[in-house]
Amino acid sequence: MNLTTILPKCVLVLFLLPVFSGCTEIEPQQQVQKKTGIQSINTSEQTMPSTPDNKNPSAQFSQDKILVKFKTGASQTELNQVFKKVGVSLEETFEFTGISVLRVEDKSKSIPEIIEELKQYDHLIEYAEPDSIVGIN
Repeated sequence: MNLTTILPKCVLVLFLLPVFSGCTEIEPQQQVQKKTGIQSINTSEQTMPSTPDNKNPSAQFSQDKILVKFKTGASQTELNQVFKKVGVSLEETFEFTGISVLRVEDKSKSIPEIIEELKQYDHLIEYAEPDSIVGIN
C-alpha cells in the first residue's frame, strides 16, 4: 500500500465524518417547534363531516370550493356539462399539479353532497375532495 493512495481516503473520511454524524439524530418535536415556530398539525381535526347533510360553517374546509383532478382526455365540453349539472364553476387550474379549483354556485348543496355527485362522473374525474383549511400557529 502506498501512502499517496491511503492519505486522500483518510482525509475524505475525516472530512465527511462530522458532516454525517449529525444526520442520524432526530430532534425532539419541542426543539423543532422552538427553532422554526411551526407546530404540529392534528389531522384528526380536519376530517370532513361524515354525513352529507352536515352544513356546519365551522367545519375545517372551505364552504364554497372543491379540489378536483380531471382524467387525461376529459373534454372541456363534457366537463362544462358536468359543472352545470352539479352546480359548480371552474375557478382556476394549477398547471404544475393539474389540480383544479371548483367554486360552488348551487348554495343549496353541501360540499360533501357535491363531491358525491362529482364521483358519479368517474370517467372524467380522477378525484374530488374538499379544499381543506390548514394553518400554521
